[in-house]
Amino acid sequence: MQFLEYLRNIAEANVISAYFKFDGTHIEGSTKIDIEITVDESRNDVFWLNVKQIKDYVFFKGSESLILDV
Repeated sequence: MQFLEYLRNIAEANVISAYFKFDGTHIEGSTKIDIEITVDESRNDVFWLNVKQIKDYVFFKGSESLILDV
């Protein structure tokens, strides 16, 4: 979260973030962020959560995923 504060203060970016459960349920944070679940076609017990693209935002992925308004 320190990196988010850095971006907000130094880069003057409009940073949004949110937390989700393993099943994609929104816990807290921005409601602009929406998750899609991709299930492995060969194994229905394997799935991935992906953030849907948001117009005019740039996505950064790392240990924490970040979405920036540019």
